Amino acid sequence: MRQLKNTPQGQHTPVIILTASVFEQNQAEIMATGCDHYLKKPVDAAEILSTIQRHLQVTYLYADSNPAAPSGETADESQILSVSRLSQLQTLWLDDFYQALAIGATAQMYQLIDQLPPEQSEVAIALERQISQYRFQTLLELFAPLCEH
Repeated sequence: MRQLKNTPQGQHTPVIILTASVFEQNQAEIMATGCDHYLKKPVDAAEILSTIQRHLQVTYLYADSNPAAPSGETADESQILSVSRLSQLQTLWLDDFYQALAIGATAQMYQLIDQLPPEQSEVAIALERQISQYRFQTLLELFAPLCEH
């Protein structure tokens, strides 16, 4: 680490150490080795991100949740995946999809989506998006009133 810090590039390279134990008397020794910061285990992700942010002067961008469209759905998607729209699908298909959903059988869900008629392409696309985002609980709640379990 000292060799790294002695190079022109290394002088500006932050060194963060993750350690299982650091006693108060060892802090000075650790810092003298050239490290800029140390974290003691157990450490959580927020502490790691905060330390990286502080030493690299980075700003994290987080996905903005859209309050008008909960659960990651777009406004159009919530209309497409409505009980009234889904109730137009065949009862047997609804039951089969619900059963596949209940056990997390994604391959079976995609096969069932492929069986939907062309006029239900919006529903198919919206369902595929929900599955790819692992929104199984949302779908279970949506399909439950439509199915004979």
